[in-house]
Amino acid sequence: MFSMPVLVFVSYLVAHFAFYVFIARRNAWLRSEKAIFAYHFFPACVVAILYLLFAMYDDKWNVFVFVISLQGIYSLSFLELWSLTQGSYSLSILEAIERNAAASAIDNLSTIGEQKRAARLENLQNLGFVRLRDGKYQLTPWGSVAAWCCVLLTSLSNVSEGN
Repeated sequence: MFSMPVLVFVSYLVAHFAFYVFIARRNAWLRSEKAIFAYHFFPACVVAILYLLFAMYDDKWNVFVFVISLQGIYSLSFLELWSLTQGSYSLSILEAIERNAAASAIDNLSTIGEQKRAARLENLQNLGFVRLRDGKYQLTPWGSVAAWCCVLLTSLSNVSEGN
């Protein structure tokens, strides 16, 4: 049913996930967004190049498209779930309740949202997408290009305000 290159790729995805679950997640080096993104980005680039070469050699473009699509779904799902578990307000409340924390300790959790917002803005500044001018954040030229690309992707995927 599945070709050998597809089975090899699926095995790679399973190994990538298992390595994270059983080994990598305990290491401090994968606790930042940049590191977890790199954990997915660089292997995905290697996979894309290998399967591109395979497709060019064996004229199996359907395998290439399938592999790249599956890699995208896997990585985006993984990164979304990872992001949701990092500093999640709801999870922090549940942990505080489990520890029988005082109501004042739970009230202090409201700062998580502001901390995440500040961290995101700092990351956008570090990447050169926004700058702070006169107390307001503004898009840089690179930020405008990134925003335009997001609008283009949204329009191509037929996303509307009501969805």
